[in-house]
Amino acid sequence: INDATRPQSPGPSNTMLESEKMLSPINLMQPTLKPALSLLDPVPRNNATVPNVKTLSQQMTEAFAALQVEVEVNAVHPGPVLTRFEVNTLTSINTNHLNELSEALAKVLEVPKVQIVENKPGVLGINLPNSKRQTIYLSDLLNTPEYQDNLSPLMVALGQDISGQQVVVDLTRIPHVLIAGSWLEEKTMAINTLILSLLYKSTPEAVRFLLIDSITQELSVYADLPHLLIPVITSQEQTPPALQW
Repeated sequence: INDATRPQSPGPSNTMLESEKMLSPINLMQPTLKPALSLLDPVPRNNATVPNVKTLSQQMTEAFAALQVEVEVNAVHPGPVLTRFEVNTLTSINTNHLNELSEALAKVLEVPKVQIVENKPGVLGINLPNSKRQTIYLSDLLNTPEYQDNLSPLMVALGQDISGQQVVVDLTRIPHVLIAGSWLEEKTMAINTLILSLLYKSTPEAVRFLLIDSITQELSVYADLPHLLIPVITSQEQTPPALQW
């Protein structure tokens, strides 16, 4: 049977061709330089205001006194969002009713919410929301020695802890990350922070991305990244073959 008479099998459909095109690896044509940190917004000089620890301690002592509870403040740890207190209770209290005490203390201090936990017998840990939340700048996190001096290509900035210390980690030590937030914008910001941390740390020769965003379509802003292994996945049908690369 010659080619002219050989039965022809049906060719691939347009849908199959489109899927293969979408899932074909992106080739790196030339080495790519890492972006400069100067592209990020700098930290304003007046961004962080140092609270008066003595004043905060006095306010906490007076608030407990209004509830007929005598306390002694051991330590105050101001953070970007919360201020953490450690107090000794000189008046005996029922620790089974800390929720009621939290609500009463919040009312006295005129704040939305206060969290109280018993660190050990006679010692309470209290988290009080700051009157003004401090803005955390990515440029500040990426300028830390922990980020700059680490040779791992997977260093990412997570933000600041409750005490205001920058938190920068190596993803090879935490292969799973649970991102939670009250609003979608919070989780989106966290994901963008992770991606930008990797972009500022590593070139496409060191790190490649496989981005799957079939719901919000917010990762489409990264469509032109040279780090992409394949184009951004935006449909559930394309996800299984993409994960088999």
